[in-house]
Amino acid sequence: MSDDSLRVLERAARMDGLSERIKYANALSQIGEYEETRAVCQPLLGELQQKDELHPIVRELWINSGGPWLDSVKHGRRKFTRFYNVHVRGKGDAEPTLWTIDWAITPFKYQGQTTFTQDELKDLPKGNARAPSARQYWKSLVLIDEVNRLGLQPEQAGNATRLFRRIGNEWPALSTRIDYQGKDTKIIQDYGTQDEEAVPANITGTGGYLAEISNGELLAKTVLEAASIDEVTQVSERLLQTTGRPYAWRENNSYKGARAVVLGRSSNSDRFNINCNDYFNNSRPARLVVASRAKKFST
Repeated sequence: MSDDSLRVLERAARMDGLSERIKYANALSQIGEYEETRAVCQPLLGELQQKDELHPIVRELWINSGGPWLDSVKHGRRKFTRFYNVHVRGKGDAEPTLWTIDWAITPFKYQGQTTFTQDELKDLPKGNARAPSARQYWKSLVLIDEVNRLGLQPEQAGNATRLFRRIGNEWPALSTRIDYQGKDTKIIQDYGTQDEEAVPANITGTGGYLAEISNGELLAKTVLEAASIDEVTQVSERLLQTTGRPYAWRENNSYKGARAVVLGRSSNSDRFNINCNDYFNNSRPARLVVASRAKKFST
């Protein structure tokens, strides 16, 4: 599309006609101007939401340009909450890419079993439970917070928030573990899957409030892939209704061996806990998660 044609569409879009703005957003999307596409689509979504309408093309343009979105879907008889465009790194990614992640509403069961160790989940037949990584868990929370911030989908965001409050109280099994080897310690994300990745990061030390411990920022950025400690504090307060500061448990520099990572909301202290020293053979309730890359362009 030529620059002149794009300018004609932009002028028409300024006349506030729905079809003209959709045409302009579509043209922007076709030439890879995803940020501009979202800028056109966001007010459209807000207007349609007020009318209790949803134009399928606007929704598609928003999702395809990387906009955060939530849906209810089914895999067989199971109900899932679908998170579109979760910003998270995968194996070999230098920067976050966009993922679609489906979270099960009900706890996962396999042959009557409802709690699992990391290794038991790893050894289940393919097509069954995939334990989420700590970074997928956290980045899904961030997506809900972003949907709220943009004023989109209040009903869906509320349902997803309640889902994660339940998950936070369960301390579910995750596929992130720490290989403690002193200064050579590594964070292993997506353990036991084809996406398994070891990231060097010396997060050893005494436990404590995330904002006060040594290497707290490094721990937040490597275990959760959070943008900052402030993000962990603010998102957990808004979505998990915590009142205390985030707390991290971990091993000191002399410990050698593997420990699992579990995340949860402390019932007695009302804080978000990042437990980096859980015994990897501890059985935990599991959530069925389906994760797939949604886009190839980085965020």
